[in-house]
Amino acid sequence: MFPTISGGEAPKPDVQPQEKIVKLEAALLTLGRASDNDVVLADKSTSRYHAQILRQSDGYAIQDIGSANGTYCNDELLLAHQPRPLRDADRLRLGSYTWEFCDRPLSLLSLSRPTQLKILLVEDSKLNQMVAIKLLEKFGHQVDAASNGWEAIEALTNQLYDAVLMDLEMPELDGLSAVEKIRGGWPLNAEKFPGQPSPWIFALTAYATLEDQQRCRQVGMNGYLTKPIRIGELERTLQQCSARLAQGVLGNKGEWLAIQELAIS
Repeated sequence: MFPTISGGEAPKPDVQPQEKIVKLEAALLTLGRASDNDVVLADKSTSRYHAQILRQSDGYAIQDIGSANGTYCNDELLLAHQPRPLRDADRLRLGSYTWEFCDRPLSLLSLSRPTQLKILLVEDSKLNQMVAIKLLEKFGHQVDAASNGWEAIEALTNQLYDAVLMDLEMPELDGLSAVEKIRGGWPLNAEKFPGQPSPWIFALTAYATLEDQQRCRQVGMNGYLTKPIRIGELERTLQQCSARLAQGVLGNKGEWLAIQELAIS
């Protein structure tokens, strides 16, 4: 038997995948006690969605596989991570996942793993650094870390990077000011790197207002990722970044990669 949000029990349905993605807001995530391989999601209208727990070396990745009414949910639109051990206290978690309507074929959304990128992660929180580095390395990327804008500038002066993930709120030199200096002073080390290519720079922000996006574009960023980082959004961003680099498109000021728009267009 399988738990539901209302506290009753319901049998697990026979999910028939379809090329549809539904909208789900303020999802309540309940891990089933009857099976460690299933979870149930419920939205405000109490529709139920079944998902699968994928065991990893350091925890559990929760991946959606379908809904109770047979509507298929793309597996990249819901990915959460539960550290080990899976305790009783963790079996009920409140999330704020936002799902978007999408009628595009799943083949266009189910992207393959991106090719290896050399990434500079600029984040002042050591815990956030650790989590992001582990995730990026699992994707197969090479990652260096910096804790503020000045350290980022120093790293970009001495190394070549394909992409930069830049936190906006940091001590000493914030992300927006750092990118302004990076773009304004590029190339940072033409003597060491003749024709130094511009990296793709993505903002890491808990705020994604139109004003924030415009400010990011003004200083020369190429896109943004919302915090806390969503695995699917991050992977799609890096996939598209890899594709642009393969086409010879560098992360110059003026280039803008809007993964959020790609996902709902």
